[in-house]
Amino acid sequence: MAEFSAEAVAAALGERWEEYLQAGESFEAAIDTEGTEARVSITLVDADGATRHEFEVKAPQRVGGAGGSVEVAMDAADALVGQWLEEGRPRLPGVAAAREYEGTPVVVTMRLVHPRLQAEADRLLGDEGDDEGGLDA
Repeated sequence: MAEFSAEAVAAALGERWEEYLQAGESFEAAIDTEGTEARVSITLVDADGATRHEFEVKAPQRVGGAGGSVEVAMDAADALVGQWLEEGRPRLPGVAAAREYEGTPVVVTMRLVHPRLQAEADRLLGDEGDDEGGLDA
């Protein structure tokens, strides 16, 4: 199995899809393996980090040694990013879906994430339970 560095993958994606990137955008990558399954996450981050387009692929080990799960997940994630960029960045569905990539079943999740908005929502929801008053006060 080939070894992948998340930093090297992110840099390679930046070079590969450079013509589609807007000023300040960059890629991040994460690669996790669990037994015979791999999860590859490729994220396109805007210049100030406020918007993240996430593409996650989970793939099982291929039967017959026709390529490892990391390679399958990496190739599928790269293909998804490329298709999305080439199609003009359509809205991402945000839900997991079973698909097939080169004869291998994979689970794909493509979503738009706003980390600052999520953090603010978490903060506000977390503070709700700490309010003074109510029936027990």
